[in-house]
Amino acid sequence: MTFRSLSMRLLALLLLALQAGCATPESAASNTEDIAAATRVSLAHFAASRGMQPALLVVPEASAVIIFPHVVSAAFVVGGSEAEGLLFVRDRDTCHWVGPVFYSLSQGSIGFQAGLSKAELLIVVNSPAALRSIAKGHPRLGIDVSVALGGGGSASSAITADIDSYALEKGLFAGIALDGSTLRIRPDLNAAWYGRPVTLDDIVVSRVVSSPDAGRLAAAVEALAP
Repeated sequence: MTFRSLSMRLLALLLLALQAGCATPESAASNTEDIAAATRVSLAHFAASRGMQPALLVVPEASAVIIFPHVVSAAFVVGGSEAEGLLFVRDRDTCHWVGPVFYSLSQGSIGFQAGLSKAELLIVVNSPAALRSIAKGHPRLGIDVSVALGGGGSASSAITADIDSYALEKGLFAGIALDGSTLRIRPDLNAAWYGRPVTLDDIVVSRVVSSPDAGRLAAAVEALAP
């Protein structure tokens, strides 16, 4: 690593630390609203994209999905940045979707395709065991849970790992390798969204909390299914 790249990395981390120190409940609440609005847009893009059809075929049988509306390659090159998104869990009895739970995707060896700078990412969690791994800690993709690039050909090609990733870049199907990245629940954003500190179980198991927009977001996920 050159001196210049090291300096840029340290500067980026310092700026992130200063921003975190200046965070307020009001700014966190505004951030959750921005994430929710961007997620609705991404869900509409996924539903309209022919390249995402393999993902839409397996979503009805998935245990959970996570939508990251903005994954930017430059942020992960500099280091210290995260993509923020929403997790929804499928109720296996009713087949309805429950959530959202705010998550982040942190830096790892994220492999963007040549020329790809940003993307909208849909992660499909294929099994209850994989969902438990995501729920109980900060799993490293490709290490604690297996991750594969969702196939673009057929539904059967999509179910290849604990989780599969699908991405759109400018409305077209794109590939992002997520090996080494970490999924992390965001207690700060969940507290801002629901108005008090909550756990994942509070949201998707006991369901003791809700929000005015939660049902509309869950309905948008449900609308992905053919």
